[in-house]
This record gives sequence, C-alpha cells and structure tokens, in this order.
Amino acid sequence: MSEQNEKVLLVDDDPNVLSGYRRHLGRRYALLTALGGQEALVLLESEPDVAVIIADMRMPGMNGVQFLAECEKHHGDAVRIMLTGNADQDTAVQAVNRGHVFRFLSKPTPVETVIEAVDAGLRQHRLHQAERELIRQADVTRNALERERAAAKQQREFVAMVSHEFRTPLAIIDSACEILGGPYQITEQQRGKRIGMIRDSVRRMTELMESVLSISKLEAGGLEVHPQPIDLDGLLRAAAERLQSAVTGHHILVETGRLPTDFQADPRMLDHIVTNLLSNAVKYSPGRDRVLLRAGGNGHEVQITVADEGVGIPPDEIPRLFDKFFRASTSSGIAGTGIGLYLADQFVRMHGGRIEVNSAVGRGSLFTVHLPLTGSTAR
Repeated sequence: MSEQNEKVLLVDDDPNVLSGYRRHLGRRYALLTALGGQEALVLLESEPDVAVIIADMRMPGMNGVQFLAECEKHHGDAVRIMLTGNADQDTAVQAVNRGHVFRFLSKPTPVETVIEAVDAGLRQHRLHQAERELIRQADVTRNALERERAAAKQQREFVAMVSHEFRTPLAIIDSACEILGGPYQITEQQRGKRIGMIRDSVRRMTELMESVLSISKLEAGGLEVHPQPIDLDGLLRAAAERLQSAVTGHHILVETGRLPTDFQADPRMLDHIVTNLLSNAVKYSPGRDRVLLRAGGNGHEVQITVADEGVGIPPDEIPRLFDKFFRASTSSGIAGTGIGLYLADQFVRMHGGRIEVNSAVGRGSLFTVHLPLTGSTAR
C-alpha cells in the first residue's frame, strides 16, 4: 500500500507545531491533525482506518498517555507514537512497557526522525494487518476443512444407509425367487405372496434410486418446475390407493373439501410430496393403523395435510427435520435415509410454498403443505 494512502494522525495542542509538521509530513502521508486529545477522539470516529497516531505528551485536559490509552481501547489497530520532553521520558517508557505506545520521540524532534518513526509504525501496521489476514484465512480454511470433513462423514453415512436400504429388498427378492424357483411345494396363495414381496421390494428400490437421482439433479440446478392444471382430488386418491395396496395394518383415510379448480403444480413433484408424507406416516406409526390425508383450499392457496398417530418428533429436532440426511431420534430402528423429507421440502419451496409441522413424541405428527394457486417456475 502506498504511504500516500495510509492515514497518519498528528495530535498536539500547539497550532504552530501542527503547521510545521504538516508542511513536511503532508507531502509524504495522508496526514490528519487535531488540536488535543478530545478533538482527536472525535476525528477518529469518522476516520477509523488511521494507521499511525502521533501524540504530544503534555496536552491540557487529556495528556498523551491518557489519549493513547483510549486509542488502544477503541482504535487498537493504529500504531501509537508519543512526543515527549526530557521530564516526561520516565512516563513514556512506562507507556511503552505497558503496550500503550509503540515508540516515543524526545522533543525537539527533527522531521527526519519523525518520518523514520512513522515509516517504522506503518511497517508495523502492515505487519499487523498481514497477521490478521493470515489468521482470517486460516479460520476460513479451517472452517472449510471442518465442513468438508462433516460432508465426507455425512456422505459415508448416506452410502452406508443406502447400501443397507438396497440390501434389505435384495435379500427379500433373493429369498422369494429361491422359493419360487426351487423344488418346494407351495400354494397359489403363497406364490402370490412371494410375487407381491418381490414387487414391493422393486418398488422400494426404484423409489430410492429416483430420490438419489432427484437430489443430484436438484443440486446441479437441473430440476425445474413444470406447472400444469392438476386434478388434485384424483392425484391424492391415486397416491393413497397406491400406498394402501402396498401396506398392511394401516388404513389411509382421504378427505377432500372444496378444492380450487384453477390449481396448477408439477404433477411429478406433487405426487412425490404426497407419497413421501404418506409413506412416512405409515412407516413411523407402528402399531397405529390410522393415517389421514386431507386437502382443502381458499382464495390464494391449497393446504394438504397428512396426520398420523405415530412416534412423533421432539420439538427441538423439528427445525432440522428437512435437512438432508437428518433423521429424528425417534426414528431409531426404522429404516430410512433422511432424503425423502429434504426432497419434499425442496419441491414445495420450488412451488413457492412451505411445509408446517406439528408433532408430539408418542402422539403423532401433522404435516401441512401450503401451496399457492399459481405454480412457480423457479429452479
């Protein structure tokens, strides 16, 4: 940085001293002057980037040590230099030892000596700036490495979860095929059951692969909303019937009120949102058979709610519920990857909507999707 751009503040209660130094130092530095400590402190409020401060020791009201101590508290980046008479040198030495002052100069002080001290102060100031920048860069690098480690750990956990999620249906398919193709005497009912298990397992793997591909496209900016008129009642009932045919032990109730006729959305994304919420409601309510899917609308939005009576979600975990790969503590022992709700939330946001969650541990959860009547085309 050029010395002409680095600000130097000269503080003295004698206007003649200021005028004399201004003629010489003003050609070399961006020089500011102040008559006394109080005026200098006011000036520093509007000039916080002063690099070097030179102050006379003997000033009325606030002497040089007091002024520079104030500068250290409120303008610690500035390098501080004191001008002293012979009688004040013991005080100046103490100020240096306490860290209030970088250097002191005995008066009368030749201009060349002052210039040399200012140049040394500017070098010190640049060194401090460089050290702070190195510390800042080190913090940035450390934070980036920590994020990278966290992302790598998250990725490993995700790969392990996905591998587990694939292994389970593959094992079911392998076992069912062994029975169907082996020398076993089985009834038509047992055969149909094994075929159903195979189809369920294939569906489960297909959904998982589609979710992983959707995340890749979403994060690469390759997913767009393509809104079109939607038969919302038909879409909701089709999603419920599709899931109902694949599960046992749960009864999915569908209630639709008066729905807008001009509702538009991306049908694939909307189907994913509804299917994911219904699937979660079934999965996370073991031993409870009732799942409710309800939809209604008003003049500006559609609300779709999915309610269950399952394990629920702790209140402090709800804000993280839509984070990628996050799974609530109450989901322990229940298979899942933590990407379904993340995708559902992203798809809702891409439509300009939001998902609201109300839940109580052991009593169930209520998810409400709010979608505006006009579908968004944002990426």
